[in-house]
Amino acid sequence: MNKKPVIVTLTDDEIERCENFARELVAHCSNGQTMAIMPWSRDKLSDDELRQWLASRKEAGQVIDIESCEFGWWYAETLDPYGIYKALGEFPEENSCVGRERFVRSPESNGWVSEADLPEEKLKALRERIKRAAQH
Repeated sequence: MNKKPVIVTLTDDEIERCENFARELVAHCSNGQTMAIMPWSRDKLSDDELRQWLASRKEAGQVIDIESCEFGWWYAETLDPYGIYKALGEFPEENSCVGRERFVRSPESNGWVSEADLPEEKLKALRERIKRAAQH
């Protein structure tokens, strides 16, 4: 199947708006203390600290309050959504698959928690909350 390339042309103003949006998103998601913004601050931690933090994500997902937590999304490796294995040099490039990943965080979660680390009932509650937010 031969697909023709799609060419999208943006005005300088549209490009600037996109760049500003991206800067604002990164600034927001990486705003706060080192651990509160993990994984955005992973370069500030030792390998052992990265492994410990990664191991804590399931537990953080168990206790996070879905109704009051912050949620967001960004594109990340689906098999390494926090980028920890890549930072440790343990992520084989042949496994690369980037997708839209959802995350939640609260002051108690010690950083962002991937939806993959949420128990089923919390994941369902998050999807319901996102659906409600989209209706407003």
